[in-house]
Amino acid sequence: MSTVKLYAKISISEWPIILAYSLLMLLLSFLGYLYKIDLVIIIDLIRYSIIPLLIIVSTRIYQKIIDTKQVQKAIIEQKATNIKMHGFYGHLYAKTLTTFMNKAQADNRQLIEAFKERQDYLTLWSHEMKTPLTTLTLAAENNTVVPSDLVSEKADLLTYHIEQLLTIDRLADFNKDLYFEYISLSTCVTDVVKQNTSYFLSHKVVPIITLPEVMVLSDQKWLCVMLTQLISNAIKYSPQNSRIALTFDDHTLWIKDFGVGISQSDLPRIFDQGFTGTNGRLNNEATGMGLYIVQRIAAILDIQVTIQSHQQKGTSVAVQFNPKKLKYNKL
Repeated sequence: MSTVKLYAKISISEWPIILAYSLLMLLLSFLGYLYKIDLVIIIDLIRYSIIPLLIIVSTRIYQKIIDTKQVQKAIIEQKATNIKMHGFYGHLYAKTLTTFMNKAQADNRQLIEAFKERQDYLTLWSHEMKTPLTTLTLAAENNTVVPSDLVSEKADLLTYHIEQLLTIDRLADFNKDLYFEYISLSTCVTDVVKQNTSYFLSHKVVPIITLPEVMVLSDQKWLCVMLTQLISNAIKYSPQNSRIALTFDDHTLWIKDFGVGISQSDLPRIFDQGFTGTNGRLNNEATGMGLYIVQRIAAILDIQVTIQSHQQKGTSVAVQFNPKKLKYNKL
């Protein structure tokens, strides 16, 4: 907006004061006419009062111009601390606008950080998904026939990474996608193990499932997503010809592997977003998002997930359910 237009709009905004003054002078003139007051007195009253009126109106216009420029400057520089306005309502408006701008700036920073993180993870996942494709391409170039188990393994790895990416994308508002009901924990675990059959076979790891008939009040879809992440991690870091034990005790599902374990220095950070740790840097399949996803889902499902681990001895994951949400089937 040009300066001339700004001055004109602000000046016009003072019309209520000018109108009120004009009406007051008309009223006084009418009263003077009724009571036969000398016209000179009325004229002197108008003459001596119009100058203070012009001073008041000019001051108000000047203050509004300064206030408007302050607001425009604060918006351009995106610095809410620059907003300083005159008068009670001016201070109130400045305070409200400052609060609004601070919130908008905070939201904008969060959006920028989230976008940057998303870009970083997309870059990471694109690299992770290229790895199995490169393996298959090299196998096809060097061999007339590519073993089906190799194709199946790499296809499952691609599927895993794609599902993980989609899960991260849905985490922002997955509260809208919840349906709580009593489900069989053993059935849920068995389904997850079956879905990962080729992963177990390719790593030559055997699942040992020992679970009672227990029903848990939860969302089946997201509970399975969480268990898939935990079981996939157990397989990933287990040596060949080993086993993974899935047991239940004291309201807790235990997932125990006998693999490389996690260093004590890494344990406090394993649930952090993007943290891969020592093992992750040595394993090309790590994205640093699996346990972060687990923790986010567990918080919504009222589940506590804790991890105990010793290097070269294995890792035990405790998935502790709320006892009030468990039902045991009596045989």
